[in-house]
Amino acid sequence: MQTLITHELFTEAEVKQIIQRRTEFEYKVQRRTPSKSDYVMYLQYELALHNLKKARMERKGINFIKITALGTRRLHFLFQRALRRFRGDTTLWTRYLEFCIEAKSRVTLTKTFGKVLHLHPTKTQFWIMAARWAKECGNMKNCRALLLRSIRINPHEQDLWLEYLGAELDYYSTMKEKSGKSSCESSIQLNISIPDADIKPEESDEDEMGQKQQEQQEKDNGPHLTGEFLSGAIPLAVYKSAIAAVPNKLEFRAAILDLLDRFPATPAALIKEVRDDVLSSFPGSAKALGLVATWRCTHESIADGLAFLDLALKESPNNTELWEEYANVLLKLEFFQQDEKRSQLLLDLFERCRKQKALTETLCERWVVLLEGKGRKEEAAKVAAAATAQFPASQKLWAQRIALAVGTGGSMGVESEDGFAEGAKLFSQALRGVRPQESEQLWVDYVAFLVARGAPFDRVLTVYKDGVVHLHDVVVPVGELWAFKTACLRRVCESFGIKEARQIYEWSMKTNTDLAFYEECVIIEKQHGDAAHVAWLYEAAVTAYGPTCTDVWYDYFAWLQQQGKLREANNVFARAKRTLADPAGLLIKVSSQ
Repeated sequence: MQTLITHELFTEAEVKQIIQRRTEFEYKVQRRTPSKSDYVMYLQYELALHNLKKARMERKGINFIKITALGTRRLHFLFQRALRRFRGDTTLWTRYLEFCIEAKSRVTLTKTFGKVLHLHPTKTQFWIMAARWAKECGNMKNCRALLLRSIRINPHEQDLWLEYLGAELDYYSTMKEKSGKSSCESSIQLNISIPDADIKPEESDEDEMGQKQQEQQEKDNGPHLTGEFLSGAIPLAVYKSAIAAVPNKLEFRAAILDLLDRFPATPAALIKEVRDDVLSSFPGSAKALGLVATWRCTHESIADGLAFLDLALKESPNNTELWEEYANVLLKLEFFQQDEKRSQLLLDLFERCRKQKALTETLCERWVVLLEGKGRKEEAAKVAAAATAQFPASQKLWAQRIALAVGTGGSMGVESEDGFAEGAKLFSQALRGVRPQESEQLWVDYVAFLVARGAPFDRVLTVYKDGVVHLHDVVVPVGELWAFKTACLRRVCESFGIKEARQIYEWSMKTNTDLAFYEECVIIEKQHGDAAHVAWLYEAAVTAYGPTCTDVWYDYFAWLQQQGKLREANNVFARAKRTLADPAGLLIKVSSQ
């Protein structure tokens, strides 16, 4: 501490405060049963102090290694104390490993990796961290040994297989680039030892010396790159082992293909093996065909990838999943954003699908979106109309059709009475066809349509009541209707006024109403109404939810105090204490004011 003052990194007052805080933390962590949060707060304080110290040293141009080393040593000591007590906390272990890497404490890091891998052998993140650290230090031999050990313990973990394959591909790419030059192995050697009852007895000093001589010779001369190695035999063998351990997982193959994208020097034999395996392991799978087609479009040519899908469609013309996958491939490649000719490919696909009578709900939605995005709204409206006739229960398709018909620039003008009638008719058709569980947004849009078109309030109120009654039968719990009720309430208040909004919420409260709806009504009354109606709403809320809801009682009490009605506030507080099943929460809130 005196050194910190001498170098003017901290003042005497700051040092006293540091000592006081450390004393407080030490009392907490040395209790008979300290909590994890005590250690976490202690560590956070010390880490922040360590970073502040380093920042001030950099600003003053001080490079005193001893000061930094003392802070690092203290943090190591604190982490180790915490981990001795909370060995099962993986988050704490991860934070300590990250600190060791950041502090470049290689010796401590290797020991810590050994401990954590012994305690948590099934936690893949620790194996991956250890392997990556070994690879970053240039020790591919140790990296490979760690990953092989992790896979023996966790043979079905996809993350470990992906990490192992990635490490081998990275090593293959590096060695192929050097092609006979000196080895990429660094002189830094990490020997992470994992305590295990199955570890073989230690070798004699003579054997150990011979092994060291062999390793030194390999470092001096570099590895012998055989033709088998250069052909990618090792990554290929890893892949075959991986799919044997994790079979029948198309997502795993997709992740492997994504991994291959990161390495331009991926062996051709491995690419061919992956593609052939995807097709043979998942015959007839539309997703598998789409995966291979996407790869061919990206890495070979667009024509080859699409020709591959065309051939598959010729064999299975009524496979709707394959048509959808074809559209997915085109959308992933974002043709329509790059070139007008390429956007036509997607439109041609939808037309071909329609002629084949293989259109699905998803394909129709995408067709409408594409046409609308290109400004061809009349065509989009026709497609949407045909789609709702084919899929009358689709909420999304009806929403698209209605938006095209009654939205800005639609065929049903705001001023047209015929347009208003046609719009109302369209909403009625949609609500008859769409599944009741999915119709809430349509009811909201219907009310918004009527309000925007200047419909009389009685008509709006009737539609609102129909919507509540209709949705009450299918929405469970009923309280979830607050979103529909709130949206309609807001629109009515903005367009008609607070009196009409009161008719909405007064009628709504005759049914089972969620507390959130009461709170929304209170907000609206505070903004546009008067105190009498706010008080009425609070009374209705505490009548319905009084025994269980502390927040509404506290809000009522606080609002009365703001209004200067202290007597009424005290009465509400007394009622709340009598009514609440557990008034402790209310007492804490009131006392903390």
